Amino acid sequence: MKIQFDCQINALSFNSRGNRLAVAGKNFLKIVDVSDEKNFKELHNLKVGDQPRSLASSLDVCWNKVEVNRIATATGNGYIALWNLSRPEVNRVERIIRPKNQYAMKVCFHHSKPNYLLSATRDDCVLFLDLRQERSVFMFENGGAHVRDVKFAYNSHVLFALADDNGMVKFLDVRKPAKPVQLFTAHGGPVLSLDFNPLVENIFATGGRDKIIQIWEYQSTKTKLEDSIVTSAPVGQIHWNPLKRTQIASSALTTDFEIQVWDIRRPCLPYAVFFEHTSSVKGFQWKPNSDSLLSASTNGSLIWNNAKNAYQPCRHISPVAINFSINGNFLYVYDSHFLNKKLGVASSTADDGEDRSSSYFVGPRKSCFRLLNSQFYKNKKTYVIINTWKM
Repeated sequence: MKIQFDCQINALSFNSRGNRLAVAGKNFLKIVDVSDEKNFKELHNLKVGDQPRSLASSLDVCWNKVEVNRIATATGNGYIALWNLSRPEVNRVERIIRPKNQYAMKVCFHHSKPNYLLSATRDDCVLFLDLRQERSVFMFENGGAHVRDVKFAYNSHVLFALADDNGMVKFLDVRKPAKPVQLFTAHGGPVLSLDFNPLVENIFATGGRDKIIQIWEYQSTKTKLEDSIVTSAPVGQIHWNPLKRTQIASSALTTDFEIQVWDIRRPCLPYAVFFEHTSSVKGFQWKPNSDSLLSASTNGSLIWNNAKNAYQPCRHISPVAINFSINGNFLYVYDSHFLNKKLGVASSTADDGEDRSSSYFVGPRKSCFRLLNSQFYKNKKTYVIINTWKM
């Protein structure tokens, strides 16, 4: 399913039930009913009333997961706007927060504390707000490095992390914000996105301009690198699958238009790829309690990506490789899962929880024949390579 908007879409955010989607873009903020994959319905076009029209232009959006009628946006003029869907349609702006000498770029609600809100600013700062108070509780200055993303940790009420242009990830405690609880270098360049795994405690991921997704385990003494995934382009956004603890999706910053789903047990190849977009992906979100995700692009397209329809590269590569040496010997390598399947032996797939990151290999073996003119190849110092294809 696809719906087309007139302007560029900048960000998406689901409500807690997953049947409503906030779509934020240039000059608009809309609520879309996405309960039916085949029939998107625009429910609300949020208007600003007598407030400046620039409030309707949103750089980022976050739907409160506890108070179902509250939405926060980082507006086009650098303010933070709080929207209340229970108010009259003429003006649903509940509150406007004007950070002093700051320009809000990102907003993030706590997953269980409805009054906790984080905002990353263009001026290298992070604001922590308790919405029960009139002013921000504190402002953390990041020392000249632009903050690209900020998220609350799932397993804590007080801990959050930020990612910046220097390749650093910093953890802070809202009770002691003077200095980071922990900081480390995550990438060899700007860290553009981070996300905490909702199913595995203390596991989070970072994506960088260096075309790498890093999987980390947060520990109180030292954060440990668990896995790395090399992608084909700078990583713009990453999000963990809410149903599968080992799957994470990523989108490229600019060059590639697809969304790739990775299984960290097999990091060398995407588990699934969505090719629906024809321009850069600006934002995407997994649908809560679903194996599908919704994504938006710079040309205003909002697309439902169903996992059942995704392209799966592992189904289209050969599980067998053969190579001959100049002496007439050959080496063959095969996946025992493929062999068992061909022999009719029951075997598991990557979806059943088995770790298939390592295959079983055999070889080398002496060939049953000699290559013609093998002495010729030896003298010429050339190699014969046999390619195989899966039919």
